[in-house]
Amino acid sequence: MRAYHQIPVNPADIPNTAITTPFGLFEYVFMPFGLRNAGQTFQRYIHQVLSNLDFCVPYFDDVLIASNNSEEHKQHLKQVFERLSQHGLKLNPLKCVLGKPSVKFLGCLITSEGVKPLPEKVQAISQFPKPQNIAELKRFLAMLNFYRRFLPIAADTQASLHEFLKNSKKNDKRSVSWTDVTLAAFEKHPYYNKILKI
Repeated sequence: MRAYHQIPVNPADIPNTAITTPFGLFEYVFMPFGLRNAGQTFQRYIHQVLSNLDFCVPYFDDVLIASNNSEEHKQHLKQVFERLSQHGLKLNPLKCVLGKPSVKFLGCLITSEGVKPLPEKVQAISQFPKPQNIAELKRFLAMLNFYRRFLPIAADTQASLHEFLKNSKKNDKRSVSWTDVTLAAFEKHPYYNKILKI
């Protein structure tokens, strides 16, 4: 069962979910994925279900559980499973990752040491070739921006690169006219990649 399909639709709103099929009109009695407020509704619901479990971080249909050791982790899992069961929520065992010392989540590696960028993403940034046009520069800056919180003084370092983006359009193929200042800003990024950690 999918996460969103576990949330009942308000009976008054069921007709608003109607879709036409070759077999007739179909109305959802449980929340389908894709409704305008489905994400917010599910997030609010799962947050309420798991409230007061300080070791637990629900994020849409993902739940992170942080424990100091394996015994504590078993207790935390038991509490979460009981809480979900009390609310009639089911887990997909194929998507569960239990008892691991680290986990990839939202583009980061979460460990007992803290949150770090994924090594393969850092490598992609550090090996990114010098952009030849505005579209490539936008792509590079977007990659950097994702890990901005790990980059000291990112705004100052990247300011000259962002100047190229003024009045740019989507898929802008205009070439980048590198200067000593902008080239220095671009070449600084590998240095920062070496300290991308908390």
